[in-house]
Amino acid sequence: LNPNYNWPTTEQEVGKLVIEAAQASATVSGENSRVYNGQVISTVDLYQGGNINVTIYGINGNKITYTLKDGDYNWNVMDPTNIGTYTLTLNDTGISHLQEVLTAKYGADNVTLANSAVTGNAKFTITPAIIKISGNGSQTGTYTGSPQVVDPNNFPIRLTPEGDAPSPTIPDGTLTSDDFVVKNKDGKPVNPTNVGDYTVYLTPEGVDKLKKLNPNYNWPTTEQEVGALTITPAKMDVTLSGNDSKVSDGQPAKVDISTLVDNLTSNNLNKNGLTLADFSWNTSDGSAPIEVGNYTITLNENGLKKLQINNSNYTVNVTGEFKYTIIAASQKIEYVDGNGNIIKVIDNIGTDASNYGEKVDFDVKQNVPENYKLVNSNVPTQVTIENGVTRFVIEPNIVTTTDTKTVTRTIIVETPDGSESKVVQTVTFMRPQYTDPVNGEVTYGDWDKSSGSWSKYTAPEIPGYTSNEVPEEVVTPDTEDKTVTVKYTKNPLIETTDTKTVTRTIIVENPDGSESKVVQTVTFTRPQYTDPVNGEVTYGEWDKSSGNWDKYNASEISGYTSNEVPEEVVTPDTEDQTIRIGYSKQQEPETPTIPSQPADNKESGKVSAVKQQVSTTKISETNIVNTVQKKVGKQALRNRAQVNKKNDHTLPQTGAYKDMFAIISGALAVGIGLLGLSLDRKKKK
Repeated sequence: LNPNYNWPTTEQEVGKLVIEAAQASATVSGENSRVYNGQVISTVDLYQGGNINVTIYGINGNKITYTLKDGDYNWNVMDPTNIGTYTLTLNDTGISHLQEVLTAKYGADNVTLANSAVTGNAKFTITPAIIKISGNGSQTGTYTGSPQVVDPNNFPIRLTPEGDAPSPTIPDGTLTSDDFVVKNKDGKPVNPTNVGDYTVYLTPEGVDKLKKLNPNYNWPTTEQEVGALTITPAKMDVTLSGNDSKVSDGQPAKVDISTLVDNLTSNNLNKNGLTLADFSWNTSDGSAPIEVGNYTITLNENGLKKLQINNSNYTVNVTGEFKYTIIAASQKIEYVDGNGNIIKVIDNIGTDASNYGEKVDFDVKQNVPENYKLVNSNVPTQVTIENGVTRFVIEPNIVTTTDTKTVTRTIIVETPDGSESKVVQTVTFMRPQYTDPVNGEVTYGDWDKSSGSWSKYTAPEIPGYTSNEVPEEVVTPDTEDKTVTVKYTKNPLIETTDTKTVTRTIIVENPDGSESKVVQTVTFTRPQYTDPVNGEVTYGEWDKSSGNWDKYNASEISGYTSNEVPEEVVTPDTEDQTIRIGYSKQQEPETPTIPSQPADNKESGKVSAVKQQVSTTKISETNIVNTVQKKVGKQALRNRAQVNKKNDHTLPQTGAYKDMFAIISGALAVGIGLLGLSLDRKKKK
């Protein structure tokens, strides 16, 4: 193209050509099935019919069919064995086998198969196996009158599945009596009770129980015959018992059919249809007897046949007899008084063989009771036996006496000291008493009075006590004896008022020597209870817990001062107090003369007046002295300090201090004088 260049003479690299691997895909599809055989679905099962396929889609539209091997696939459940539809998908091993097929066809790495390129699945269904139920069981029982209950142990179930399916095992206790039905010869369900042969079937409900044990079978839905049940006759021992009797009355013996049937006994015995003709008397002609004696009745052959027919579930065996006795007739003799009271009885004048209507000899007069006589002496010598009573009237003698009854009320008085006294009150009644000398029977006339009374009773008085009163009471002969207790009750406490006044007396000593008195009081009250017997006194609560004495100031007197008595709280426990207060004279101190100061001092010195205050309060002499000393001393010191302060530049003492000392000495003298006066007054008092 252009020879103007020096072109290379060898191959020159101008780029790269890349051939990428082709992507294949695969699908799993189709379905198959087989009958349940108790085995896990195998790879062989997959290809026994059905249309399960694995198709690989290569390049250029090529399709490759792959036959699955063990380990190539997974099921949606572990080891699918039971009936149902299962899903098959390829696992990593199966996909790797597909890749091997692609490699073999296209060479290594030329065509690849990604896991995501494998789609689809296959379905495999296990269908139920048909199973048959049969049995050859048997059960025999004796008639009991109640339905026979099927015992499952007598009817073992035989299960026969089709093909290679395993035969299911029925655990003990799976089936109960309710899972069986019994049918008679007509094929109708019955509760097998009567004697006979029956067929036993397993019910659909029983089949359902077996199906729940293993649903992998196609179980029958109708009743399944599994054996036979036989009921044999029971032995029935029938007993004729009972007895009856009558007293000879001249008529043939008679027993009701109901009496005989009731006494023909056995469990579950059917006695319907029996009549008197089915029973026989043991007399020579079989007829009912009339004379005194012992007889029997038995079931005859005709009656036995009826029982066997009526009780077909049993083999009937009859024993025993009904006993009947005709007792001898009798006649009672009674001796009675005019009121009809029986005095003497002869129970029977006949014999053990006396028949009704016979006559017997009887001496009426000889049998009259002692102390009695016949009211009518015209009596027969023979009495007829007719099961009755023949009466003869007699009369006794009566003895009259007096009956006395005393009704008593006992009063027991319980005194407070624990001792007792007794008071007895009585009322007496009388009436006539009549005694029968024959039998001792006693009767009475009217009481002499209808009533009386117990008097009212009041116990002696005891101070401090009250007793209950026993009232007057009306009594009759029917009144029972009575005991009454009188008790003393202690009277209630006597309530009054207790008063306590707490007093403070203030004695004011006036400057003129007279005294005035001020009395302050606080009053407390409370209830007071006095025992009426022993006088013991107890108290309630005070009306208030505290009160107070007011503050007191003495009257003002010009030129004097006095103490103030403070307010004070008092309680019921506070003691009375006496306080003395006095007046103190106010004294003006003399003004001392101060020497003139040197010319260089600008002010002359001054001395403050000292006020002397002497307390005359006569609380204690010691207090008086102390008060005077303290007041005068403190005032002097204050004045002294003031003088010293103002006279720092004063000359030596020129007489002022002497005057101060004179004042102090005078004050002390006054105080000592007052102390002496107080002591002197105290001695006089």
